[in-house]
Amino acid sequence: TFWAKAELFLKIVQPVLTVLKIADRDTPGTGVLYHEMFTMGILLDQQIESAAIADPELKAAWYRRWCQLHNPLHGAGYCLDPHYHQHKHPADAVEDFMTMCDKVHGPGSAASLLAQHQWTAAYKRKKGALAGETPWKQLQL
Repeated sequence: TFWAKAELFLKIVQPVLTVLKIADRDTPGTGVLYHEMFTMGILLDQQIESAAIADPELKAAWYRRWCQLHNPLHGAGYCLDPHYHQHKHPADAVEDFMTMCDKVHGPGSAASLLAQHQWTAAYKRKKGALAGETPWKQLQL
């Protein structure tokens, strides 16, 4: 029906508009961009699995854009953004954080390993800036 198609269209377009707004603002948005693009991929998967979307090219187009936009800085920004501390972190984002530690401090350096260890320990123990109402058992570390 028309209204079912209109509702599906809005579900697909809303995350796209959110990403465009993030890219157009003046405040830091790497973590937010990562989260919204990741969420958009999950939404597309759900719509394809429920047969609401019959065109697999839509997911392929999203994936091409994800590969083009994805950068370890976005995943690290997501991990460090206080807004997302309560979320279950995708393993890719955690790996991106570790990659950025290596880029900043030098691959395998003591400083990089220390930064990775301190972040992981803080996340597991809810210490410092990472403390809050986070479901810690859900984190993928």
